[in-house]
Amino acid sequence: MYNNLIDEEMEKLGIYELRALARKVGVSSPTTKKRDELISAIKDIQSGKSQPNLNNKFGRPVKQLASQDDLLAKLIINGDRELEEKMNPSPVIDSLYIKFEQEMPKSELPLNYNFIEVSGILRVTEKGAHYFLNYLKLSKKTYVLVDEQIVQKYNLIEGDLIYGTAYLSYDKAYAKINTVDLINGIKSTDNNYFDEIKLVIPYKEIKNDGIKFGQCKIEEVSDLDDGINYINERIKEFNKQNIKCVIVALEISIETKLKLDRLENATLIVSTLEDTATLSYEKLCDSLNHTQSLFKHNQNVVVFVMNVLNIYHILDVAFKNNLMVHSEQTEHTIRKLFAQTRASENASVSLYAMYYYNQKELYKNEINDILRIIQN
Repeated sequence: MYNNLIDEEMEKLGIYELRALARKVGVSSPTTKKRDELISAIKDIQSGKSQPNLNNKFGRPVKQLASQDDLLAKLIINGDRELEEKMNPSPVIDSLYIKFEQEMPKSELPLNYNFIEVSGILRVTEKGAHYFLNYLKLSKKTYVLVDEQIVQKYNLIEGDLIYGTAYLSYDKAYAKINTVDLINGIKSTDNNYFDEIKLVIPYKEIKNDGIKFGQCKIEEVSDLDDGINYINERIKEFNKQNIKCVIVALEISIETKLKLDRLENATLIVSTLEDTATLSYEKLCDSLNHTQSLFKHNQNVVVFVMNVLNIYHILDVAFKNNLMVHSEQTEHTIRKLFAQTRASENASVSLYAMYYYNQKELYKNEINDILRIIQN
């Protein structure tokens, strides 16, 4: 009976989970084996027909699984090194979506696992691992892995804003998704998107703002508070029209974040002054992917970018550019920021980029560059 249960559970596992289990029980070189070979090798070790390889890269003998619960605990709760290996750095590819490749951060974790509430924007590495950075706790950056089975079950795409729960394990620096409750603010069971959308020339004007849905503009505000008021006035109007609002604010103070938190019915994507430029760049990528996700879900979206001129500096630091001119990667990313605006017959992405009055002279060239991007 026990062996039959184990067989049934192994048949449900994905290839990465099978490789993880194979490593746990001591199978040699699991990444070189096919699915059937992995299952056969695992069963041979469990039945005693072959001995586990004790010289694996975990550096210690792997104990045999003694029960079905032990099997499920190792597979579902702990996550696996195979997915962690998918986070190695690689260059950003040139496409509408920005791909993430990075190492998982190591941090202290509780001595046992527990359930935590999580929320974040889904990312996909070039090698296919799905994960997001938990936004619910700004001070503790927890990476949450999302199994491919969950991705398929809920029809997830890169940029989806996920809310749910996850397992946090004592021996990993990341959590693993448990439940997906909301996707972009709707019930996960109702999730649907349109992969092919016919783009059209924007025709509907945004009330009193001089631009049409699917377009962008750069706006001068006197200071930070003026910018927040500018956003607040428009969010109230847009909410009446069932328009999704996204606010992007990078390298801001905690006080500024608290002010932005008070703005209702908007997705807030921020980094603080204590965060690295690389993390701020990732948040910018999240905003690009999220707006495109909402667009594919047939939503009208308005993106507010606070202090857009400061993003030039953030990107240059993230791309380790020490020259007097902006790096090509910086210019390329800025163009992507404005190029995300688009319109179809049923959905659109519009963008408001703001800068402060005292930046007008210092950033004259950047302002002119943005104006040229918008006009073209």
